[in-house]
Amino acid sequence: MPLYAYRCRDCGIDFDARMPIADRDEVSCPTCGHRASRMLAMISAIGSVGEPEPGCGPGMCAARQAAGMPCSMA
Repeated sequence: MPLYAYRCRDCGIDFDARMPIADRDEVSCPTCGHRASRMLAMISAIGSVGEPEPGCGPGMCAARQAAGMPCSMA
């Protein structure tokens, strides 16, 4: 079951709840019982990905590497 983040429309607290997708919009605040709004959540990946160099795309990367130039997409 997915984990969703909510904010109460009345008391303003933030909380998480595991809900079936079909029930994700029908959530009540655990503190006051009023309806809560689902918040946009950010998903984080483990590790880091460097920013590609300006003008560097998949085709350009091979050309840069062939010329002995670094490419952050490789």
